Order: sequence, then structure tokens, then C-alpha cells
Amino acid sequence: MLTDHPDMHELHDWPIYGPKDARIADLVWKLALEHGLRVKEIEAVIEAALTAQLQQMMGAVDK
Repeated sequence: MLTDHPDMHELHDWPIYGPKDARIADLVWKLALEHGLRVKEIEAVIEAALTAQLQQMMGAVDK
């Protein structure tokens, strides 16, 4: 694992301030207001996507 990442400050701020990309916030609002998802459901979608990406990348490293 990298301990000296160029985005370390942003990574530490992520849990407090969330993403900087406004498109992510727009997507969250649409999922909530247009499709009725609760925040917990939206977070589950985000977690599933990030977990899938990590598993894919870890698989690529293992090969």
C-alpha cells in the first residue's frame, strides 16, 4: 500500500467533505430525488462499485 500518495490530503478529507467532483453530488441527488433511493442505498451502490474496481485491479496484479 502507498503511504506517500499525492492526494493524501484529499483522501484524509474525503470522509468529512466528500468528493470534490460536483457530478458525483448531482448523481446522488438524482438517485435520491428522482428514483427514491435512500442515502444508505446510494452508499451501498458506491461501495459495490468501488469494491468491484478494487477486486478487478487486484486480479490484474495477481496475474
